[in-house]
Amino acid sequence: TETVRFANGGQNFPFFMTGDKVEVLVARGNQLGAAPEATFETHSRPMKRGDKLLLYTDGITEAGTPLIDPYGERRFRRAIAKYASESPLRIPELLVDGMDKFIGDVEVADDITLVVAQCGRTEAEEQA
Repeated sequence: TETVRFANGGQNFPFFMTGDKVEVLVARGNQLGAAPEATFETHSRPMKRGDKLLLYTDGITEAGTPLIDPYGERRFRRAIAKYASESPLRIPELLVDGMDKFIGDVEVADDITLVVAQCGRTEAEEQA
């Protein structure tokens, strides 16, 4: 249907990339598994060929130390915008490389998971 339906169970909001534009997909909901009577908003958004969806864990935005500001949501969002037109296979690598450069030799204390899904192949990808 070229539509993405989404809800949120108390986690980071996913990012939606269309061309070089980035938007946050906001849906409110209780933390997943915290209460038996949890409620979750469900939303839909059209997704056309070439649009991408980025799901991630907070390990990347919280990376840093008490002596260094964390990598942070703003810095992460700027990096997503910078790489939005890249291949969905390269985006996670580029984002983690940027975080690594920011934190230097500091060991990451939390898991980092990044998943980028693209709706179909772009015309350029099909011609390649």
